[in-house]
Amino acid sequence: MNWRLSSSSSPFLLLSFSWLLLVFPTCSSMDRYRDCSNRFNCGHITDVGYPFSGERRPSDCGHPDLKLSCHHGSLTTIEIKGVTYNVLEINPTKQILKISIDDMFDGFCSLKFPKNTTFDPPDDLFEYAPDSQQVTILYDCPSTPYIPPGYVPGSGSASAPARLDCPMGSTYKSAFIITEPHAADPQCNLTLKVGILRSYDYGDMGNLSKVEEAMRLGFEVKYKVDTGACNECIESGGSCGSTSMTNQLTCYCEGHNPPPGEIKCPPPPPPPTGQTAKTGIIQLAQVFLKLIFGS
Repeated sequence: MNWRLSSSSSPFLLLSFSWLLLVFPTCSSMDRYRDCSNRFNCGHITDVGYPFSGERRPSDCGHPDLKLSCHHGSLTTIEIKGVTYNVLEINPTKQILKISIDDMFDGFCSLKFPKNTTFDPPDDLFEYAPDSQQVTILYDCPSTPYIPPGYVPGSGSASAPARLDCPMGSTYKSAFIITEPHAADPQCNLTLKVGILRSYDYGDMGNLSKVEEAMRLGFEVKYKVDTGACNECIESGGSCGSTSMTNQLTCYCEGHNPPPGEIKCPPPPPPPTGQTAKTGIIQLAQVFLKLIFGS
């Protein structure tokens, strides 16, 4: 059998081969599309998609600093600047996370942080939500911490430091709580900067059980990620992810991904029509058979 193709059939062969490449996407493209179509579900945190990754959502399905973890099928955590926080709520519409310090569940006086810890937005990804503010907690200070001008210790004002004495057997003996930004004090064993809800009654700052309750209730932060473009991707039939180099949105499609700069899945290309296309496909199949079985 003569397997040589005539010059007149070559364009049809090339057209058919190109069409096959367009119709059948690469495995990696399909894998990303399927993986990023998965949702994160853990306990009461459900149906979470972009910009988060975690569990059945690989890292390239979300922002690298928004990776969720599921523990025992019920507890969701996120690591921010090396500190683990429990995720209490996610509001995708307002792009708000409600979180609490994971160690706080061992008690306010028994935190296991090895060094000073700061959740100190705003930065390029997080900022405090309007309903939350920062407090500074200084553990095991030899004396009352230095208070800059404007602070009135003992006045009962929101900015006055409140002293808490810890029960016997705790990791720390005492703590001062300052409800305004405050620098770390080198005389103290640990400085913790964390959020608290503005609705908290600051008159309870000297009550250990009330403070522990407030810390367990967590605080709210806003994550600053453009999710509007993701909606366009989803409406076109795609699933959202991000590039590892730039953290920018990538639209993964069931077919071929959109060209650079586009965030919508392209429509599938029309197949070749007519007898010439059929001839080209038949000839392409013959070439494949020759490669497999020889001449």
